[in-house]
Amino acid sequence: MRSSFCQEMKTFAITVFALALLSGILAQGSLGHAIIVMSAFLYIGGPLTLFLVLWLMIGLKRSGGIPPGWRKTSTISAMIGGGLILSFGTGSLIHYWEIRKVRQFVEATVPFLDEYHHKNGTYPSTLEELGISSIPKVLRESGGYSSTQNTFRFEYWDEAGMMDGYDFSSSTREWIYFD
Repeated sequence: MRSSFCQEMKTFAITVFALALLSGILAQGSLGHAIIVMSAFLYIGGPLTLFLVLWLMIGLKRSGGIPPGWRKTSTISAMIGGGLILSFGTGSLIHYWEIRKVRQFVEATVPFLDEYHHKNGTYPSTLEELGISSIPKVLRESGGYSSTQNTFRFEYWDEAGMMDGYDFSSSTREWIYFD
């Protein structure tokens, strides 16, 4: 009987953590992902923790021991809470990795843009004109790269934020946060 319970818990734990990793990979630290995780902790985790503490206190007072079913319920709750933390952590890591990729791409591309401008007297209207084909996903969106004859600009919206992002222009040569 105990061995069956342990096997069920192992299977449950593997399932929870696999789903947590999958959701973190799919949601990639977006604002919606953060809201779902925080809401689950606040509206489910908080009351559940209070319930478990009360259940334990009542069980200890009545019988002097841990109530039956309490260990299983608290173990399952802890696994789900750990899965939520893993999901959020995985998503955040992927999100910040994507941002680093974009910034490294821009840093590597700026000298080519300046060289193009020096040769042609204007900046290219698209990055493809420089022969760059592997543009990060965030910059492939509308407004990711734009230029005029004497200026260029990179811009991306931060999916972890609320309608905010970052802008890199040829005039400042640094990333500026916008809201």
